[in-house]
Amino acid sequence: EGSYYMDRAFNLLSGHGPQKDDAKYDHPYFGWLFLAGIFKVLGYPESLNIESGNVKSVENVYLVPRIIMGLLAILDTFFVFKIAERRYNRNIAFIAALLFAVMPFGWMIRRVLLESIQLPLILSSILFSLYSISPRNSYNKGIFFVCISGILLGLAIFTKIPAVTMIPLIGFLIYKEGAAIPRIKRKIQLKKLGLW
Repeated sequence: EGSYYMDRAFNLLSGHGPQKDDAKYDHPYFGWLFLAGIFKVLGYPESLNIESGNVKSVENVYLVPRIIMGLLAILDTFFVFKIAERRYNRNIAFIAALLFAVMPFGWMIRRVLLESIQLPLILSSILFSLYSISPRNSYNKGIFFVCISGILLGLAIFTKIPAVTMIPLIGFLIYKEGAAIPRIKRKIQLKKLGLW
C-alpha cells in the first residue's frame, strides 16, 4: 500500500496533478503533496543515480522513503515526550515516549502510509494546544499557539479525514484546561476556541 502513495507523489512530481485520471477520490491530497515536496527538495530519485539491473540501486530507491518515515517516527516520539512532560513531568514523559517507541502497533505505521504523515501533525496540534493554555503566556502568545494548533489539525484532516475525531479532545484542552487557570476568563477561552 505504501507504493500506492509513492506512485501518487511521483504522479504529482511529473506534473499530472494530485489525482490520477483513472482513480476515484479516496483521501484528501496532503499526504502525497507532502511526499512530493520532500522528494522534490531531495531530488529523489534522480539524485540516486539508478542503474538498471543493479540490485543495490533498487534497494536505495526504497531506502529514502523509509528513512523519511523513520525520521517522522522519531518526531512522533519526541512529541509524545513533550506532551507528557508538559502535562505531567519528565519521568512520566520518558516512560510514555519509551512505551510509544517500542509498541508493536507503532511498527505497522512506520511504512509509507498516510498515518505516518498524519500522526506528527495530530501530536504537534495537541502539543501547541497545551502551550496555548500555559499561565506564563501572554494573551497574544496564547492566540498564536491556538492558531498553530488549528492549522496543524487542519493539515492532519487534509491528510486523512478520520483526524476529525481529534477535534473534541483538542477543543476540550483549549477550553476546559485553560479555564482552570484562575486569571484566564471563560470569555477569553471561548474566543480562543472559536479562533482555533
